[in-house]
Amino acid sequence: MSFSNDSKQKLTAIAFVIILLLLATNAVLLYNNYQKGEENAELQTDLDDTSKLKKELEKLHYSAQEEIELMKGDNADLNELIDQQKGELSKSKKRISALLSGGKKTKRELEEIKTMMDEMRMQSDGYLAQIKNLKDENVQLTEVNTQLNSEKDELSLKIVEEQKMNDELTTARAALVTETENLTSRNANLNATVVRASVIDVRDLSVSGWKVKKSGKAIKKKYAKNIDRLKVCFTAEPNDVAETGEEDFYVRLITPQGETIAVESMGSGTFVSTDEDATIRYTHVKSVDYKKNEDTVGCFLWEPGTPFTKGTYSVEVFNKGYLTGKNTFKLK
Repeated sequence: MSFSNDSKQKLTAIAFVIILLLLATNAVLLYNNYQKGEENAELQTDLDDTSKLKKELEKLHYSAQEEIELMKGDNADLNELIDQQKGELSKSKKRISALLSGGKKTKRELEEIKTMMDEMRMQSDGYLAQIKNLKDENVQLTEVNTQLNSEKDELSLKIVEEQKMNDELTTARAALVTETENLTSRNANLNATVVRASVIDVRDLSVSGWKVKKSGKAIKKKYAKNIDRLKVCFTAEPNDVAETGEEDFYVRLITPQGETIAVESMGSGTFVSTDEDATIRYTHVKSVDYKKNEDTVGCFLWEPGTPFTKGTYSVEVFNKGYLTGKNTFKLK
């Protein structure tokens, strides 16, 4: 079959149009593919950045948790604080992870996430610094407590030693007091023995009644109604233990009724009887110039100015509180 020139020209024109259309279509497809490639590359970059941030976040969180955990020790309060800080870091990590898990992130969002991660690092560093300061303070406090405990132990030891010394002094003082009391008692007993040994016995103890006449002459009488005075005499015997010198003898004149004749204005009084440990009234105290190596006679007159009653009287002589002689006499 043969084509005319017009037909050829038409076919050529159609073919040219088709070619242009194909070329245009290819150009559009190539542009679209290029655009998609750019988008895919950008998307891939975003995904890479997000993945990298996730890995950095995990590493940051793990490292911070591990470093803080290693700061734990025997202090319960400090350990509790560390657990609280680890919890706060976990909360920060959770917030950042939530942001990273969303869709496509803009550069601004990624920068904000990076800023949050930097803040998390500073948070971790701050926690570590705080813990270190607290541990340093605890070390100082421990050293101070150790020093205080050492001083306390030294003080306690010193107190114990002083208490022991005080106890020993108290024991020694008590022993000394006891020894002093014993010595005093022995001295008292010794003195009592010496005093008792120095007591001067009397003999020839006698009492006689006398009547004084108007002329002043005294006549010995036996009847109570005729008697104005009594004459008491005794002999102090020698005693090598007694001292030579003035010696007192306490004389009791006892009525038939058992009463001691006593007139205070005439020198009567009381003395303590060593034998009876009692206070006894006496009629008269006679002082004599005693000579330890010989008999010493002592006499005195008792004239009370009152009448005597008849009956049997008693007479007692005491020296140094001891009864050294006694006798009776009768007035008719």
